[in-house]
Amino acid sequence: MDVRRSLPAPLLLIYPLAALALLGEALIGGQVLLPARLLPHFVPWQTLAPPSERLPWDALLWDGMAQHFPWRGFLAESLGKGILPLWNPYQFCGTPFLANGQSAPLYPLHGLLAFPPGAPVAVRMGWLAFVHLTVAGAGMHLWARQWGASPLAATVAGVAYLCSGFALAWLCLPSFLTAGCWLPLGLAALEAALREESTARAARATAGAATAFGLMLLGGHPQIAAYGLMAVALRLTWAGCGALRRRQPNRLGRVAAIAVGSLVPAMSFAAPQWLPALEMARLSHRASPPTEAGYRAYAAYGLPPIHLVGLLVPQAFGLPLRGTYWGAASFAEYAGSIGGIGALLALIGAVAGARAAFPALLTGLALLVALGTPLARLLYFGVPGFASSGAPARVLVLVCLGSALLAGLGADAVLRAFAGEGGVPRRLLVGLAIAMGSLLAGSAWLLAVAAEIGAAPVAQEALALVGRLIVGVLLTGALAGLGARRGWWPKSRAVTGWGAALALFIALEGALTARGVVPFAPASLAYPEVPEIAALREGRVGRIATMNERWSLTEPPRGTIFPPNAALAYRLRDAAGYDSLQLGHYRAFTTRLCRRDGAPIENGNLLLLPVAGLRSPLFPLLGVGQVITAAPDGGWSVSHLPAAQEAYLARTWRSLSDAAALDWLEQRLAHEPIPQSATLAPAAGDGTAAGGRIVADERPSANRRRVRLRADGPGLLVLAEGWAPGWHAVVRGEAGAASAPVLRANVAFQAVRVPAGEVTVELVYAPAAVQAGIFALLVAVAMTIGVAIATTERRAVAER
Repeated sequence: MDVRRSLPAPLLLIYPLAALALLGEALIGGQVLLPARLLPHFVPWQTLAPPSERLPWDALLWDGMAQHFPWRGFLAESLGKGILPLWNPYQFCGTPFLANGQSAPLYPLHGLLAFPPGAPVAVRMGWLAFVHLTVAGAGMHLWARQWGASPLAATVAGVAYLCSGFALAWLCLPSFLTAGCWLPLGLAALEAALREESTARAARATAGAATAFGLMLLGGHPQIAAYGLMAVALRLTWAGCGALRRRQPNRLGRVAAIAVGSLVPAMSFAAPQWLPALEMARLSHRASPPTEAGYRAYAAYGLPPIHLVGLLVPQAFGLPLRGTYWGAASFAEYAGSIGGIGALLALIGAVAGARAAFPALLTGLALLVALGTPLARLLYFGVPGFASSGAPARVLVLVCLGSALLAGLGADAVLRAFAGEGGVPRRLLVGLAIAMGSLLAGSAWLLAVAAEIGAAPVAQEALALVGRLIVGVLLTGALAGLGARRGWWPKSRAVTGWGAALALFIALEGALTARGVVPFAPASLAYPEVPEIAALREGRVGRIATMNERWSLTEPPRGTIFPPNAALAYRLRDAAGYDSLQLGHYRAFTTRLCRRDGAPIENGNLLLLPVAGLRSPLFPLLGVGQVITAAPDGGWSVSHLPAAQEAYLARTWRSLSDAAALDWLEQRLAHEPIPQSATLAPAAGDGTAAGGRIVADERPSANRRRVRLRADGPGLLVLAEGWAPGWHAVVRGEAGAASAPVLRANVAFQAVRVPAGEVTVELVYAPAAVQAGIFALLVAVAMTIGVAIATTERRAVAER
């Protein structure tokens, strides 16, 4: 019996069922897939849940509430109004939105956040996670089939990836899976193109790969997408080296054509999102050349060697939602396991035959990068932009990818041996010995380390779980074999039953791990309208500034109120913010205002404004109308600044370098209760004016602003809005309308020259990088359509 042909394609239905089982609480249980039980750690939500009902503090998991949920809520609201949000006016006194890399407004499936209207965004995020988990599992299944795995073995691979640490631990930070789920599907199509003899079918497979890779790039996580591109490049290089080794120049040319045909369209499809992100990276606080000090900080987040045991025993270091995690950093940062059973099958698969060479190479290289070896250093200093990426251990996505494929190949070898196809090969015995030896050695190492810090009970429980699963797999196999030998059922049914049991035990371990990793919460905890927020809305005067002093990675930040980006969830405009890409000029401005870096040492992407910043002469330039500070009773207090202005007409301005501008502004504004002075970037020119007054300041949409004013003479309108390339102004005065450049003023903000009289200034944010990306997209679409037509015509001619 050939187990490769034992089950049909409907096995793919397993993946939506597995995703439903994992996310049932969010999909049909009335909960939402959010770490919302972390919210009561902060003022003003502390009364929503007592300490016993809150999640243990996890700073990385908090990002799901601090960033991803507010971003998607803002995106859904904008799309529902027919607006593509390019600008975010709610954080950092205004900052690019599309260009931040993770908001992903152009990702096609994010349209489901807004359409059809009705369901809350938090609920829709759960369903999107369901779709992405399904795609991840089905894509891995198809990739394993391309590598020769039987349908049963491919199911093992698909379930292993769907239930992997990467897929589960990052679910509440959805951009990770949004990008990573498309990689195996794209690699499956790429593999089909490389193996297909028919040019037409290879072209269609290449188009499928381009589509999947384009979705990966649009998914919203540049680092995961970059790792995906590295995996694709490695596979194409592997294929090219094979053609060279076999001296097949035509084959080499075909590989090159497939590379161009899959990657160039993918990058073009994603260009409207990636080009602005690259420009933003150049302008951001991360825009600096790689340094030795930077590399040491980067490598410090590499995978600690002891955490290699976690690849075999996923719960070895405890589970964060249960408060038992005792490992380094955060659970998600080092979540690279496909489960104990999956890992053992992967070790068997790694030595099961020549077809395992590529996935073994991919997995091994990814592990070397994750561990912070010289290979990670080579990438850090040698690949442009790599130094701005996050922790190196996030490359564990490729470890999960490669080891899931190896698990499928290992399952294939085990099932063929179980079916009696050719006996038990020596390689299989070697693989079994390596797998069990690794597990025993890792267990001893884990127990020794855990005993030193008092975590032995947690480690013992994790090892016991893996042990019980192994016993379950062996007993199931023994029962299936015994039944076939006794004639209770055919041998084919025994093979099918044990193969299904392998996948089921992997899914079971994934589900048990998910209970301590994937948080659910009542929808009522997703940034509810508490009385303090309602009062803030009633008394709102323009922008707010929440003053905070500290942050913590290891314990709830006590005394921190209304943390950065919470304002975005309520559509309140804040001077603080939280994003991995911030405008560098604004960061420099707030650093001078705070007299220290506004980012706490624990998290360089946060901007916290300390109370001392209120005393800075620069503070009025933020245009803040309400200041929120911690109150002695544990709540907060709100101070109103009625003289605050988010736009003013300067009476005098100087063109200076940034450092000199900050010095000059501090001196001038110390004697100006209401700002009347300004600076412009170098070469913009000095000037004076008679002043005037602002009549109205309106925001028709996130990407537009309209200011009506009366100027007593030609002057300079200064706006407390973050400056970035792409802002354009049309000035309508008594002499007519004319375009005007938006100048960089006061180091980080905007200014427009205006004529005398009644003037309306229309400002629109439309970056050239987005326009260039749209042009590249249209060219790629036209070329794809042309190739499709040519391929169809060639096929029609061949059939005639």
